[in-house]
Amino acid sequence: MSSVKLRAPLHPVVLGLALLGVTVASGLILWKGIPSTAFHGVQTGIFFPMEVSFADARFMDNKIKCTSVEVTAEVRKALVRVQPDYPVALAVVNLENYPSGYKFQVRYATYYAQRLSFQGDPWFRRGSEVGDPVIDAELKARDGAFEQAIRSSIEAYFLAKGAQ
Repeated sequence: MSSVKLRAPLHPVVLGLALLGVTVASGLILWKGIPSTAFHGVQTGIFFPMEVSFADARFMDNKIKCTSVEVTAEVRKALVRVQPDYPVALAVVNLENYPSGYKFQVRYATYYAQRLSFQGDPWFRRGSEVGDPVIDAELKARDGAFEQAIRSSIEAYFLAKGAQ
């Protein structure tokens, strides 16, 4: 027959410390996040990257030949000038030729903010505006630099192709 050996029970203080350690570690991970991952916990701040997109049009002669590959390369160069370690694979421009000109759609990586607040309607906000004027202003400036670089490089590309 088999016999079962029972261990002596853990001291209540040791058991309490073990449970407290697990609770504290879980709380720290939720608050601070996990380093070198995209999970930043619930801490307030500005982080990178978040993929966003916008669409616009350039009214010009539709007979001018422009390609998405060429304009994407120009946009990627402009983004690297703004931020040397920019992940250029995340920046893509799609062009569509219409009778009135080109419509373009741009997808790129930019900064985002997040904030935990027990005061507001949603407790946790994440995105381009989080309700903190200082964070929102800094985020707008950082994203504005990317968007300005994108728009100016697209405009320079069209002008180089002969657009008026």
